[in-house]
Amino acid sequence: MADTKQYSGWVMFSWLIFFLAGVANLAFGAAALIRAGYFPEGASFLADEIQALGWAWIIGGAIELVLCYGIWSRAGWGRVLGIAWAIIMAVFWFFDMLYLPVIGLTMIIIYVLVIYGLASEKEQFS
Repeated sequence: MADTKQYSGWVMFSWLIFFLAGVANLAFGAAALIRAGYFPEGASFLADEIQALGWAWIIGGAIELVLCYGIWSRAGWGRVLGIAWAIIMAVFWFFDMLYLPVIGLTMIIIYVLVIYGLASEKEQFS
């Protein structure tokens, strides 16, 4: 018998954030690898070489899409790793706030909400 229990709004919010971030990071990474001239000079704040940043985006995007699967399937590991990844990303955006203050603060708030959503809905996961 299929599991008919509905997802809470917070779990769906967390899933959607990871899905959108994963797809965007894969697109940014592919753009950086295929056409390095697509990004302006000096656009990579944390990496000297745009290809290294492209691979980091692709790896991050793949991790986020795997987390989407874990959250969607209600796996306990999806919840735990989702919280851990959201903490890592919030710390990353904290250090990136020097270059992108408004976007950085917005992303920190979003990832804090993801942490809250996954941490508060423990009963949704097996």
